[in-house]
Order: sequence, then structure tokens, then C-alpha cells
Amino acid sequence: MADPVTVLCVGLSNTGKSTFINRILEENTAINSTPVSVREGGQMTAVTVDVHEVRLELREPPPSLRGRVLTLVDTPGFNHTDLSDLEVWQKIENFSSKHRHGMNAILYFHAMTDDWISPQMQLGINLLAKFWGPDAMRVVTIVTTKWDLVPKTNAQKRLETLQAGLWKPLLDGGCKIEHLSADEGSSTLLHSILEGVHERPVKLRTQQGLEEEGGHATKTRQTWQRKLRGRSDEHSAALSALRACFWPEAND
Repeated sequence: MADPVTVLCVGLSNTGKSTFINRILEENTAINSTPVSVREGGQMTAVTVDVHEVRLELREPPPSLRGRVLTLVDTPGFNHTDLSDLEVWQKIENFSSKHRHGMNAILYFHAMTDDWISPQMQLGINLLAKFWGPDAMRVVTIVTTKWDLVPKTNAQKRLETLQAGLWKPLLDGGCKIEHLSADEGSSTLLHSILEGVHERPVKLRTQQGLEEEGGHATKTRQTWQRKLRGRSDEHSAALSALRACFWPEAND
């Protein structure tokens, strides 16, 4: 039996990963899968807290993928309400390490409503570019979302700034960009991405490190874990300081 086609969805919280997957579920045939959790109405906290796999059959798959099961992987976002960046990365890394056949596509979601380059945004891109390695760039697609919530001129300027700066290492390595509008079917965009999917999936450095004892990937992983742990400690310290300042009774 052929390996499933695995599409990993990553990005910051509230960029549309879960919504994208649920739209595809509505438009195709799910295989023992249920919709993933998404924020509703006025809810202001991140919902996705674990890696969630959704298996389905596309109604109109590209010729090269006919007869193969598609696995969409939803992940918690960086800048999460309840999880540190280290916890988010560990969940993604653990999933990647268990899937030895590799990734056929990686979708990095970016909301055009974001009007500045945050530390978490830099973190996500750096992890893609430096940790997963240059070979992965050929299967990475940056999916921009929420164009309808921003004046077109502003969104276009933000896009040009990102292309010339933060995203440039990914684009130079072969990464692509796709735009998802509110009135476009998610399956249409996914089909466009899958048409370029290679038969040979990419093994991330995370996975290669497990197969190459003492390899560069293991050292790279340890370096990034230290950086993430430091960021997590800073985040916890900042929260503790705020609590002590505004809610001193909570520490009694």
C-alpha cells in the first residue's frame, strides 16, 4: 500500500490553519476523521493544543496522487495562549520524528492582519529555514490568509516587505507563496499545491537526526531547544512579574 501524502500545517496561532482543514473536510471525504477545533465568535484564546491528524480522500486529486490517502496535520501555533513556544515546537518535532516517510508538503500560514514582525513570527520562519534544512524548502508553501480584513494597499505593502526580508531565505531556497481569499475554496488551493507535490517526500533534519547518530541535526536540535527554553523562561518570568505587580494577593 502506498504511503499517505502528508501535509503539515504550521504557523502562528489564529492564522487560519484549523479553519483551512475544516473547509477541506467539508469539501471532501473524510476517513475516520472529525473536524478540528477552531475559535468561534468572540472567543479570544487559542484552541488547538495538540497535533491532530485528519485523513481524507480528495474528490478530484491530481493524477499523481490518485488512490492515495491524504493526511492533513493541524498543529498548535506559536504565540499560543496556553503553551510556550518550546512546548509547541516539541509537539511538532515529536510528530515529525514518528513519521519516518517524511513530509510531502509543509504549509506555513501567515495572516495579513499581522502588521509587525513579532519574535514568534521570526521564530517560526527561522525554524523552517535553519532547523528543517534547505532540502525542505522545495515542499514549503507560505499560505497568506485574511486578505479581506486588511485594505489591499496595506496588505500588498506587508507582503512585499516580507518577501524582501523575513521570507527571503525560504523563497531563495525554492519556497512558494499562495494566497487564500475568503471566497476561495480551500480544496482549490490545496489542489494547486498538491499538483507540485513530489513523489519523494522530504525528510526533515529532525527525522534525519534520528537516523544519523551524532549527526549535525542532533546538535541543531539541542541548540534550538536551548533558545526556545530561554524564551519560555523569559515568558514565564514576565508573567510572574505582572502577577506580582497587579495581583499580589495571588502569591500569598
